[in-house]
Parts: sequence; C-alpha cells; structure tokens
Amino acid sequence: MIRVWRVSGQELTSMAQEQVRDVGTLKGCLSRLHGFPPRLQQLLHDGRILEDAEALTAPVDVQLLLKPILHGEAVLDDELFDAIRHGHVDTVRVLLTADVHNKLGGLYPFSEQSRLALVEAVDIDSDAHHVEIVRALLEAAADANLRDRRGKAALTSASQRGHLEIVQLLLQNGAAKDMRDSFGSTALILASSYGHLEVVRLLLQAQANLELDNNHGENPLLRACTYGHLEVARALLEAGADKGYCNRDGDTPLGAAAFENWVWTVRIGKE
Repeated sequence: MIRVWRVSGQELTSMAQEQVRDVGTLKGCLSRLHGFPPRLQQLLHDGRILEDAEALTAPVDVQLLLKPILHGEAVLDDELFDAIRHGHVDTVRVLLTADVHNKLGGLYPFSEQSRLALVEAVDIDSDAHHVEIVRALLEAAADANLRDRRGKAALTSASQRGHLEIVQLLLQNGAAKDMRDSFGSTALILASSYGHLEVVRLLLQAQANLELDNNHGENPLLRACTYGHLEVARALLEAGADKGYCNRDGDTPLGAAAFENWVWTVRIGKE
C-alpha cells in the first residue's frame, strides 16, 4: 500500500501498489483525485525528494508538498479552471497566489479567461468547497462585476442558482446589485423568478431596485407572480413593490397570477 500524507500530518489518500508503478504515475493519480497539477507536486520519502522516474516497489509512505510557482512562471488557465470545477480549494489558492504575484510584477497579467474565473466558480452547483473558492478568488482581487460573453456576472448567476452565501460574499465585495445580464434581468429578478426567498430578502436588504424590468418588461413582482412564488411576492410587496405595475404589453402581477391560477398569489395582490 502506498500512502500519501500532507505536511500537516493528515493522510491525503492511499492506493494499492499495483495502481502506481512510479512517482510520475502517482503524481498523475493525485492530479486526477485532488486537482494538484503534477508540476507543482513534490513527493518526499524520509526527507528525500523523489524523482518522477523512480519506481515505487514496496509499501511506502510519502509526503506531498505543493511547490510555490516561481516569480514570472506562467499559470495555465486550464489548471485554474479544472481546480475550480472540481472544488479543489488548496490548488486554487496556490494558483491564485502565483497569478497575483506575477500580476503585481507586471509579468503575466490575468488572462481574459482567468479574469472570468469568478463567474465560472459561481456557475456551479454550490457546496462548501465552491464557497471557499469564491472567497479565495475575491481575496485575490477578482472583479465581482465582470461579465462573460453570455452577459453573465457572478451576482446574477449566484442569485439565479440560489447560492445565498455566495450572494452575500459578492455583495460584501462590491458587486453591483442592479447589474443586468444579456436579457436585462437583475439579480433580484432572477432570484424572484426561481423562488429563492432568502436571496430575495438579502438583495432587498442591500436595497436592490424593486422596479427594474428585463427586456420583456418583467419586474421582480411580475416574475414572482407568474411562477407562483407566494412568499417571494409577499416579501417584495412588504418592501414596497408596486402591485399595480403594468408593462408595455399590459401584463400586471395580478393578471399573471390569475392567468397561471396561482390563487394565493392573487390573494396577496389584494392585500
């Protein structure tokens, strides 16, 4: 059995000897399992650095070190994005640290793709790892207001997906609360459309605009009523949303709710 340990003394992984013929193969396995780029891995046994070509012929314990990227050494976009997609927080932090140092040195500014890493991190089903990745990106001075080619920004994407903690992080780090996507939708419109009540409340607390509409003339209350999100509609009305809103097509919140037969939403509109 081959066991790999972190510097902290925590066991990272173990695998059968038959799976790993040499150090280079082990690095490849660690890259697939944990996202550590092979070029950043340094494996030690009894304090000695192991070369990639060395055979692992006996049960052995090895220690993994992640080498810092040298000043001026490029960070590959694929490495960063793979680490983000797979939730490898440690690797993201190593790569970001290198990118920030290189940027400060004026050698390798963030590539266009790397600049959009925050949008990529948010546009994934959220878990604790991805929350920490978003935090790491923001700590590395990622721009919370950049949009990708589809017009997506981190805040609109997080609000659509209902990622409450990420929405909070973005707002705390200067995300424009009323930024629109390519369809004209704001974070509040999207959160209202998908019934994410706690996100809606957070955006309202941040004083997101209640009356902005999207390219189809739909504002947050109209969207909430259209999709029957009772508590969202109530929260919007309590915050001062205009229940008499009427867009250029003559659509109103009450009319939308009645058309969709959302009885409880209609009752709210009559309060």
